[in-house]
Order: sequence, then structure tokens, then C-alpha cells
Amino acid sequence: LRALMAGTLASDLTPVARESEEAFLAAMFQNLGRLLTEYYFQEEAVQIRQHLAQVPVTPAAREAMARKVLGIGFDELGAGVAKAWGLPDTLQRSLRAPDGEVPKHMVDRRADQGVERMRWLGRGANALTDAMLGADGDAQAAALSEVAERYAPALGLLPRDMLVCAQAARAHLSALAQAMAEIAADPARISALGCAAREVALARCSWDARAIELLHMFDGLKPLSETKGAS
Repeated sequence: LRALMAGTLASDLTPVARESEEAFLAAMFQNLGRLLTEYYFQEEAVQIRQHLAQVPVTPAAREAMARKVLGIGFDELGAGVAKAWGLPDTLQRSLRAPDGEVPKHMVDRRADQGVERMRWLGRGANALTDAMLGADGDAQAAALSEVAERYAPALGLLPRDMLVCAQAARAHLSALAQAMAEIAADPARISALGCAAREVALARCSWDARAIELLHMFDGLKPLSETKGAS
């Protein structure tokens, strides 16, 4: 849910329509290492969360704790798996954390084939998501404002525009969380939800064969290649 929220925010923050899909994928896949850890290394994921609960959570702190517990950072894990999966090169580079402090001026859209901008757009969307999920009330509003002020110049946006997107995303998140809670209470609807999620994902992005196979793998299904081989 968190990764989907970050992807949706990144897409909404993109003023250029043709970049919207790329922004969605870049922001979502910046969470790939963490998602893999939650799915495959559940005990280690619990340890990481417990340690992070005792310190201010920043991307650097998250990476450091992942390296301490797993022996590898989330970014490295995600990048390695993305390469093994054969994801497009630009997406592989976009999911890596950007270097240094947030730029004070707008990142050039043409720099490194647009990858640098996608990195910062993904990082900003994830920072807004952290701010939304990490606090409530006045504390949440203050955290969102701080993130918007920090990232707006680099993305060529106004802070108020970022906050408008965040507020809309927060409303969507609340509605989605309520719907998921209702579905979780009814096991018969969970299978239907999985099918619906696949349809939404396929409609949201122009998935190629590799991406569709990944969707099936994460859904607990056999990869399409195996299915074809068995037929």
C-alpha cells in the first residue's frame, strides 16, 4: 500500500503526461528492496522495523539498518533483483537512491536521459508518503510542509501544488485502507481482490512480458514461462 501510494503521488506530481507512467514505476520500485525483505525475510524485516522505531527514520537510517540486519542495503537488494529480472535499464537506474542533498534548483529533465529527475521525483514522493504515514494532525501537516518546501525547487514545482497532491492521496489512502479492512474481514473476497489488483495494475501501466511475469510471481502464481512450459 505504501509503495503504491508513493507511485501514485509521483505520477500526480509529474506535469508532463508522458512521464507519468515512468514516474509511477520509479517511485514504486524504489521500495523494491524493502518489499522483497517483507515478503521473503519476514523475521529480518521485523528486526529492522523494531530498530527503526527507536530512531528518527530517514532513508539513510533505513539503509544502514538494512545493511546491519541483512548484510545488504534495501537499495542494493532492489537494484540487484531488478537487474536479475531484466527490467529496463532506465528503470533500474531510476530506482537507485539519488546522490547528495536535495538540489536547490530544478533538476535538468535531459540529464542522464531523465533518470536523475526520476530519482528525485521518486525520492520526493516517498518522502511525502513517509510524512503522511508517520504522524497525524498538526505534526503530519508540518512534516508534509517541510518535505514540500525541500523538494519543490528540485522538481520545478510549487510547495502548495505538492501539498494538494498529498492531500488528495491521503483521502484516497483512507478510502482504500477502509475498503481493504472490509475485504480482509471477508476471506471469500480476498481472491477477487487479487484478480482486481492485477487488472488495475495492467490497466495502469503498459506492462511488457517481463513485468507481467513479475506481477504473477508476486501474486503467488507460477511465472508465465513455467505455465507455458507446462502446457
